[in-house]
Amino acid sequence: MKNLEKELQKKWLEPHLLGKKIRSLREKNKTIATLNGSFDLMHSGHLRIIYEASIQADILIVALNTDSSIQRYKSKKRPIIELKYLVTRENSEDMDKFKTFASELGADRVVFKTLQVSLIEKLENGSSLLNEKFLPGNMQLTRYRKNKNGMIETDINWFMRNRCFRVYYSFQIDWQGNVLPCCFDKDSDYIMGNVYRGTIS
Repeated sequence: MKNLEKELQKKWLEPHLLGKKIRSLREKNKTIATLNGSFDLMHSGHLRIIYEASIQADILIVALNTDSSIQRYKSKKRPIIELKYLVTRENSEDMDKFKTFASELGADRVVFKTLQVSLIEKLENGSSLLNEKFLPGNMQLTRYRKNKNGMIETDINWFMRNRCFRVYYSFQIDWQGNVLPCCFDKDSDYIMGNVYRGTIS
């Protein structure tokens, strides 16, 4: 597999270099066949078409589409691309820039996530002292509120407004490949499987 990857890397060409490559091949009187808008290369039918095209010429150029463009042309079963943005004090001013960035990537939607801050200490009166230095200055961009004493506390109404139903139709994969029921399982306490050690079915 590693050898195949190395071979493919040798043949990989960025689009802006393609014109120069084609001119060079023409100067050598090479016959060129092209396939445009190709995807799902591991599909047996597509591989057959690619093979048949390759024997018609000295050189076969296959243009690959990105997954984001593929899902616009294929069925709705293609993955929906969602970009998440964790809003903090440092980046809260860049939310519009992120929307533009997501649009340029062809994302289907953007979700702004509120930051969960750590507990500094539990106070005697039962309330919590939270680490607020990372929270955006605009409290509407958080899941917290300031109480009458000016302290930050969890806004219960935020959770009521933002009930998440994704647990019924999707799941989360963490950086280690663990399959989790929900993105709130930040410490991977409820592991249902691992994509590196099994299939998703």
